[in-house]
Amino acid sequence: MLSPVLIQFNPVIGDLAGNRARMVALLKKSAPFPLALLPELALTGYPPRDLLEAPGLAERLSIERAELARQCAAMGPVLLGDIAPTERPPGWLNAAWLLTGGNAEVVAQKQLLPNYDVFDEPRYFAPGEQLPIITIGGSRVAVTLCEDLWGGREVGEAGRYERLPADDLARSCDLLVNLSASPYHRGKPQQRFAQARAVARRASCTVAVVNAVGGQDSLIFDGHSFVCDGVGLRSLPGFVEVGASPQNQSVLGDDLDLDRAALVLGLRDYLQKTGCAEVVLGLSGGIDSALVAALACEALGADAVYGLALPSRYSSARSVVDAERLAANLGMRLEKMPIEPAHQAIEAIAAGTFSTAGVCDENIQARLRGLLVMAVANAENRYALATGNKSELAVGYCTLYGDLCGALAPIGDLFKTDVFALSERFGEAVGGPIPATTSAAPPSAELRPDQRDDDSLPPYAILDPILRALIEDGADVAALIAAGHPPEAVYDAAARLRQSEYKRWQAPPVLRLSKKAFGNGRRIPLAQRGGLQ
Repeated sequence: MLSPVLIQFNPVIGDLAGNRARMVALLKKSAPFPLALLPELALTGYPPRDLLEAPGLAERLSIERAELARQCAAMGPVLLGDIAPTERPPGWLNAAWLLTGGNAEVVAQKQLLPNYDVFDEPRYFAPGEQLPIITIGGSRVAVTLCEDLWGGREVGEAGRYERLPADDLARSCDLLVNLSASPYHRGKPQQRFAQARAVARRASCTVAVVNAVGGQDSLIFDGHSFVCDGVGLRSLPGFVEVGASPQNQSVLGDDLDLDRAALVLGLRDYLQKTGCAEVVLGLSGGIDSALVAALACEALGADAVYGLALPSRYSSARSVVDAERLAANLGMRLEKMPIEPAHQAIEAIAAGTFSTAGVCDENIQARLRGLLVMAVANAENRYALATGNKSELAVGYCTLYGDLCGALAPIGDLFKTDVFALSERFGEAVGGPIPATTSAAPPSAELRPDQRDDDSLPPYAILDPILRALIEDGADVAALIAAGHPPEAVYDAAARLRQSEYKRWQAPPVLRLSKKAFGNGRRIPLAQRGGLQ
């Protein structure tokens, strides 16, 4: 049986020459090989979106693909995911190319083009047609691309399509290949394994899946490439770029371990691929900013992370001490910049014109902090990290141009209860940097005397399951109440979720961890009425 090498590649979108050179380097490490597999759209990176409209793209791709074929000609045959021109609108196919003997030819066309959640492939690609099975090294090889194997479904579900191209092909081949760029969300690696195993069992063939790895804007590609025969499954490690033949049974961590690895990779790649090396964030002494700081130090190194302690007249002594302790534990830089002088100055400016009492005053403090964080970002050429979580983004418990300032919101797809759970992996109890007093402190924005989050919101243990059901499961209010959730909390959460959409439209991009994150996978109108949400 043909035993392919899987090149779990981390592309940079649009860097055609750079991607080609790095693929060659990975291929050389495994050469010679009977067959090497590279992910979907490996040459352009996935998703290229409107970069596919760039003039001269077809010619540039042809040059790089020909050079890749030439450079790997003596190594062995390579299956590469790349686009191919077509006369059918919109002008491109999502294709698989066979590189062998210095030549390149299309051997598969993606037939199922996902158009849900974060995907909008029909905007860019024409549906492909099924092409013949090819022979490589005496084995019958069928080639599919991403959705052609998954069908947007979990095992046992009806799926989104009448038929799955992989099922048709698998019955006539020895090896079913799938070139994927399948982004991570919680539970997704397990779903891929189960779906491929089910296909292998039904058709009595071997399935080899190579998946892209790396962060791309809000999406994180986890790799976890594998080969299975319906009984055993051998996988490459997740969240790292590697080229190898899988040797070991897959061993996945729990969801929190996978989320942590995803966030570290997503944060690191966001900076590296956009050309920024350092970050700045406010350290409030709370659990959210502590977790973001810990993740940033793990992703970038403590020398690249700059924290600002920005106490107000309402900040507790505990919060300032905890910020200092966290920074010392992490080995990161911290500066203390009290906002009280600026707070008093704004009160003096407003005096006699309007009252700053109440929410106005709370937002002034948040915006002063945002101003200083962004000022340091400008002065030191850093990206600002927003530290808000999914619970806050959902109900609007956040301030535009204040704590929403930033180039990226790393934990914006973690509910508050998830934040506490993941923070335990960084807690002092297990030798981590987050102070125990931070984890034990009642959540508070500290924008007025003795303020607590549960003064304004239900306890997160009650709120988060409601929000998760509304956002990720598509539940409605009546169903949630019938299921036993407190009616007042359900109505309040649903109303806040609807009313806060304008804030989320202006929030930084969120690293996606769930099956429904805030961002381009959830498109809700700003102006709406009628209770559909």
